[in-house]
Amino acid sequence: GYRLHGPGGPLAQAAAEGDAFIVRHHSRFQFQPDADSAARTGVDGEARAYTDQAGTLGRGPNALRIRRITVARPKPQAGAKPDDFVVVTSLTDAERYPAAEILDAYRLRWPIETLFQQAVQTFALRQLIGGSPRATVFQAVLALLLANITYVVRDAVADAIDDLASLDLSLARLFDDTR
Repeated sequence: GYRLHGPGGPLAQAAAEGDAFIVRHHSRFQFQPDADSAARTGVDGEARAYTDQAGTLGRGPNALRIRRITVARPKPQAGAKPDDFVVVTSLTDAERYPAAEILDAYRLRWPIETLFQQAVQTFALRQLIGGSPRATVFQAVLALLLANITYVVRDAVADAIDDLASLDLSLARLFDDTR
């Protein structure tokens, strides 16, 4: 299978090149908390409680030093698993990079994710979805190109209609019409 943190994996490569990452943690990648450092707790900008722990992602020589930040979500209905939100980051200095700021930075991805999802759904790109770094870059570029074309069409339609601001046009409906 694809190794996210192993030799040559994108997280290991980013760390080796001095780049930082903030990504959603998947439970199949084992987190080992540091036994000698206590977890920190706090509240983020949206008044959600979080726990911030130092540790490693993976085991052995390929383990990466990271922080895991877990945002507690309200307990789901009976029988459902808790749906906590968990990110991991290579920004290990908790004083310099507070957990609340890391969560804010991760939240900045949401408009991009929404745009990507709209483009994938609208233009039936589901069959293109791949997991390799090269496929991910191609898909992101294609989705952004299609979105930019849609924005140009939106602005042209708004210009053609007197007294209509481009932001008054529904991108969701324009995506549907384009499809």
